[in-house]
Amino acid sequence: MSGLIFGLIVWIYCMQTAKTEIATFLSVFCVLVFSPIAYFKVFWGIKDEISFKEINKTNIKYSSRANHIYNGISVGGNLYLTNNELIFQTNLINFTQKHEFLVNLTEIKIVSYYKTLGIIENGIQIESETNIVEKFIVPQKEKWLNLIKKEISG
Repeated sequence: MSGLIFGLIVWIYCMQTAKTEIATFLSVFCVLVFSPIAYFKVFWGIKDEISFKEINKTNIKYSSRANHIYNGISVGGNLYLTNNELIFQTNLINFTQKHEFLVNLTEIKIVSYYKTLGIIENGIQIESETNIVEKFIVPQKEKWLNLIKKEISG
């Protein structure tokens, strides 16, 4: 679809600035080249084999929409605080970065605020006993921080 749209835009532009034959050739070229490129760019890395852990709704202490900083990219989904785990699951929109993150609350060593780009304090970060740091952009960061600290302290 993106190749068709790009081809149409090129054709309209070339019709204004060049001959009809050039416009037609360039638009067909764009459709034939950019359609497969866009298709493979979007669908090449989709991971359908991932299945998320079933979360018992009665164990959820708090949840909200959140973004997980994953491979340097902010990936949208839902963050859940349960009786014994912190769980992040991507939403359906993020099909190319589909993943789940789970950490047992007993493995969390430090919970602190996180600054996006080192400027905007709009999230939390957790550090595990094995010194792995995970970052989340969340609404109500104070509530998340306090609830996680309360759960890990006892």
